[in-house]
Amino acid sequence: MTRKAKEAATRTATSAGSTSFSNPLHADNNKRELALRGGPQVVAAGLVVAAHAWFLWYLQAEYEALPDKSDLASVTDYVDLWVPIFLLSMFAEAAWAKYKEVRLYRVNDTLSSLSLGVLSLLTKKLAAKALAFFPYVYVWEHFAVTRAFATNGALAWWLMFAGKEFSYYCTPSSPLPILPTSTANPAFAYTRTHARGGHTIAAFWAMHSVHHSSEEYNLAAALHSSVSWLYDLPLALFFPPALFVIHSQFNLLYQFWIHTPVIGKLGPLEYVLNTPSQHRVHHGKNVYCIDKNYGGTLCIFDRLFGTFQEELDQIPIVYGVVHPINTFNPVEANATNWRYIGANFLNLKGLRNKLGTLYFGPGWIPGASSGTEEYPIPPTSTDSTTKYDPRVPAGVSWYILAQFGWALVLLTVAIDRLSSTLGHTSLFSAYITWTLLNIGGISDRKSWAFASEVVRLVALVPLGSFAVSLWDESADLGQWAAGFAAWSIVSALYLFAFRAGLARPLKPAELGRTNRKQALIDQTEQHRLALRACRGRPCPAIMPSS
Repeated sequence: MTRKAKEAATRTATSAGSTSFSNPLHADNNKRELALRGGPQVVAAGLVVAAHAWFLWYLQAEYEALPDKSDLASVTDYVDLWVPIFLLSMFAEAAWAKYKEVRLYRVNDTLSSLSLGVLSLLTKKLAAKALAFFPYVYVWEHFAVTRAFATNGALAWWLMFAGKEFSYYCTPSSPLPILPTSTANPAFAYTRTHARGGHTIAAFWAMHSVHHSSEEYNLAAALHSSVSWLYDLPLALFFPPALFVIHSQFNLLYQFWIHTPVIGKLGPLEYVLNTPSQHRVHHGKNVYCIDKNYGGTLCIFDRLFGTFQEELDQIPIVYGVVHPINTFNPVEANATNWRYIGANFLNLKGLRNKLGTLYFGPGWIPGASSGTEEYPIPPTSTDSTTKYDPRVPAGVSWYILAQFGWALVLLTVAIDRLSSTLGHTSLFSAYITWTLLNIGGISDRKSWAFASEVVRLVALVPLGSFAVSLWDESADLGQWAAGFAAWSIVSALYLFAFRAGLARPLKPAELGRTNRKQALIDQTEQHRLALRACRGRPCPAIMPSS
């Protein structure tokens, strides 16, 4: 990119409601995040890229060795195998941020992200692999155009790599391939016309937006993914299911490491690969970040179809969704957008408006008498945005960490080893979900959470004893029941000691919100700076307030 292009991009982004260069607090925030990055991290990133390249080659050899390319049961679940790598990477990132005195992880936000990841695993357990990929398998078995690629290993491998990447780019939570709009600076200007042309679909965004809901950007935020099988179905006309599942796993695993603020730009790799810098833009809710950088492993299609946006170091990115969900409850996080869509569907008049709540982009509302539609994207900056962060006593944070650890044990032992039937799997999954629900409720300081947690602890005694009976029929259930009862009593008494701290009223600073007045003041100043920079020349498009 030329120097003039970068300057134009910066002017456009600042005029669109991002941060002002003149604010010293913005500069301080930016410096703190940039302090996480450096030469050693770039070297580490190079090693990570090399490791993924080797892993892709390894997966190719594994695939070619499969006797039946249509048998999903023979495909290794690499996502489960990588869980220790996920956790170790998170600890390393958190330790580095702590060393640099940057608050990158919060207990409530981190457990919320991990809880969403656990719910994804539970969904996979309940909907077995064969059922989860049933649409793809069905199309392959009944409508495949050719089966030649099932035997042509190398060619099929790389065609599927490109095909999966393109289908990921085209998922309903991202724009369909379109040409850039005609503006003064089409590569960077963001206008409402472009937002409408993006063809984002609210019903699918309701699923995927959960992944974007965290207001922190770290490796923990990577552990929740959405389902995008609809755009994968054309691949089933040519490629066998096992090949698709392997590439789907690689695409998902690659994206884990790019969810980090620790690694800066990676030189020439930025022109081909999806990198941490590019994906930070994708997760930003600054106006210049909206509908940008949709690639999974590559950025080629973003560059080709005009959805690529380089990270602007002068402008700190504000992470999260445009309208924050303000909850750490994983169940509520999944339901929030659906509740919003449902309310609009019931309240709006006219079939077009009702269907529009499902099909048009997120944030769509019926237009005024002129018949136009609006995509209201409020201005935002690091000054005007307050993160949702209800404070709980430190002892409560340790408590929910311990209970989350117990949920992981139950997930590992009860689900993987004891669930021989759908009924057992459903029972243990429901209890784990209950645990995560209470952890989120306690983090949100909800009044019902304390009572629900006490009841859950009581239920542990019979459920834990039942799990032991499945594991070892000769076990002394009385001793096990006594142990579970002791754990439950100690946990309940410990939590009761902090009940007063959980009951205090929340302070305004703990509630996530946008100071709209401050944001508009920032935006007015940015407009003034942009107009001064134009000096009579055609000015970049300025995103009006809504």
